[in-house]
Amino acid sequence: MSRYNRLRKVIATNRDNVIVRSVAKICRLYLDLTDNARHWNFATNGEMFISSAVLSQTSGCVFDVGAHHGAYARLLLEKDPSRQIFAFEPVLKQVEIACQSLASFENVCIVPMGLSDSIGTELVYLSRKHPDTAGTVRFTHDFDADGEFEEIVCNFTTGDAFCAEQMIERIALLKIDVEGMEARVLRGFKEKLSSGRIETIQFEHGPTHAETGDTVRTLTRTLNGYGYTVWAIFPNGLREFSSPGADAETFRGRNLFAALTSQAAKYGSLIVGSC
Repeated sequence: MSRYNRLRKVIATNRDNVIVRSVAKICRLYLDLTDNARHWNFATNGEMFISSAVLSQTSGCVFDVGAHHGAYARLLLEKDPSRQIFAFEPVLKQVEIACQSLASFENVCIVPMGLSDSIGTELVYLSRKHPDTAGTVRFTHDFDADGEFEEIVCNFTTGDAFCAEQMIERIALLKIDVEGMEARVLRGFKEKLSSGRIETIQFEHGPTHAETGDTVRTLTRTLNGYGYTVWAIFPNGLREFSSPGADAETFRGRNLFAALTSQAAKYGSLIVGSC
């Protein structure tokens, strides 16, 4: 038996040892830091850095899908007050807060419904402790293990149906933060994606996708099929995925950015390496 395998056996056998558990915890934290995982602060995780670049390179409206209390839309409007933003939020309690938060901005339309792959009503599970994790997938996060959920019937439509109704031809940025519904939201934009009328997409992949089964690979493959290039978002720019294997997969939570490959050159200066 090699030294490495002997070490593996010792550590696995003694995983309940306080030192082993402490080292494991530190290692997981270090990996989160290097992978920019579980980093949800817009201002520091790279989301606003990338969004600002998109605003400077594009014209046209922004769709904020999963607007919650309107924080993301507000940051965008502070950077570009003239930009038209459609903020979608199905939970009426959150809509009221978003309306108050965005009341001083003229170019925002708060839409009291969610986007999905079909038109109708769906149950949304709202955590009483962490309402920002509301979604149609009932999932208990590690930080909400003893949380209570409120079940709310909400209205949903598809992105294509909404665009047809509002006569919206093109979308500069489609931001999706819907706690596991990302693939369904994309399916609801099949027409717009197929015709290349959404230039960029910013979306999350995280713990809730362990329940839905969506991986970074499957979401990337879907977008590749529509002619998009996908990167991981880091605080200082974009990183290409270097490994197609299991090491590239994680449900710890990260933000991703996609742009039409035909327009990817606009964002070339933002690429800082691989991950």
